Amino acid sequence: MSEIFKQIGAERGVVVSTRVRLARNIAGHPFPGKLGDEEAKKIIADVRNAVESSAVGTHFRWHDLANESELAARSLMERHLISPEMLQTGRTRGALISDDGAVSIMINEEDHLRIQVIYPGLCIREAYEAADKIDDLINERLAYSFDKDLGYLTHCPTNLGCAMRASVMMHLPRLTESGAMEGLITSAQKIGYTVRGMYGEGSEASFGVYQISNQESLGVSEDEIVKGLSSVVGQIIEKERKISENEEKRDPDAKRDKVFRAIGTLGHAVIISTNEALALLFEMRGGIPKIVNVDYDEIDELIWRVMPASISDGKAIQPRERDLARAKLLREKLGKF
Repeated sequence: MSEIFKQIGAERGVVVSTRVRLARNIAGHPFPGKLGDEEAKKIIADVRNAVESSAVGTHFRWHDLANESELAARSLMERHLISPEMLQTGRTRGALISDDGAVSIMINEEDHLRIQVIYPGLCIREAYEAADKIDDLINERLAYSFDKDLGYLTHCPTNLGCAMRASVMMHLPRLTESGAMEGLITSAQKIGYTVRGMYGEGSEASFGVYQISNQESLGVSEDEIVKGLSSVVGQIIEKERKISENEEKRDPDAKRDKVFRAIGTLGHAVIISTNEALALLFEMRGGIPKIVNVDYDEIDELIWRVMPASISDGKAIQPRERDLARAKLLREKLGKF
């Protein structure tokens, strides 16, 4: 099990994970969209040298996405270790990923650097502080493109300023089923927050899973982003819990029934698709720990392990084989229940 799933975060019942991402560009070079191949390679070499010569350097593994297999790269994306943008072919790019999976430094994505920290549960400040330390280590060795009025210079204008995007992935089945999410999404957008699906921009919300993040970083500090997002997420958690508590009072057996039906299928199915597995895993997740004694760590790891590329384990196999392998994995992990 990856170390990332062994860390402690608050509100695990509602919050799956917290991510902080810092966008940076190296001074004196065009943005990635204008980079030639040789200059892109120099950016990679300089960033790798900056990280690997620092105190944390030995804890990172290099992934060359220009030469990585499509399945291997997609598996990294399924685990949120790289962005969907990084899957584009024909570009000189890669990622330094920490041994514990908590930190990834994407090189030559939309910007030269995307420093990302992702932790389980609600821990926005802790994730920011970890990203900030990595950022400082690199900046000691490489100068960033910076303007005194605009802040860090980035490819996308919405990332100017402190160039920080903080997001919290939340599991909100009760708010979704009640129809309240539409109003919450509209309200969040009005006060400067974006609500997206599990894989960020362009992805639809499924299984009651949403990513809530700040929209802009120009004119606000990192501390203000941390405090603002913490407040918004806290209010959403409260609303989700209130609906859940009211439902349990009205019908205390309904939720237990859903959770145990999910466990029954997951623990005994012979063939199971990605969508069915994810829907049932999130249903089961909603019953921890009140209904079933399972760690969030175990379920959250299974959520990415059942994804198509991850379950293929680097092999080009047919969809039917994936469905069989997925069911086998789930029986091994959950058949005991």
